Amino acid sequence: MLSEEQIASKKTHVLEADSTIQGFYTLVAQDETTLELEHLFIGAGKLRRGYGSLLFHHACQVAREAKFQVLVIQCDPNAAGFYEALGVQLTREIPSSIPGRSIPYFEVNLRKL
Repeated sequence: MLSEEQIASKKTHVLEADSTIQGFYTLVAQDETTLELEHLFIGAGKLRRGYGSLLFHHACQVAREAKFQVLVIQCDPNAAGFYEALGVQLTREIPSSIPGRSIPYFEVNLRKL
């Protein structure tokens, strides 16, 4: 989980429903054209309710409005199917700190959305 300091140091968006936090994500600029989607997280027992898709599309909207051209995502291998189902392009896999494992790296061309 993120600490209060980590949340304060990044652009964090929280999704609430029924006065309860359902999920959140953070955005971090990599350079003038590229933004990274970090920590897209949905609470336990809240999966498969559309919250992840809602947060992802919100992140894309925020990135476009801020004039970024590309949104990149490095995710847990178990989350790769979620992004693929949304039509996000897997561009490569990068080495993990865990031997024999790689991290999916996705890119969204925000100009084409």
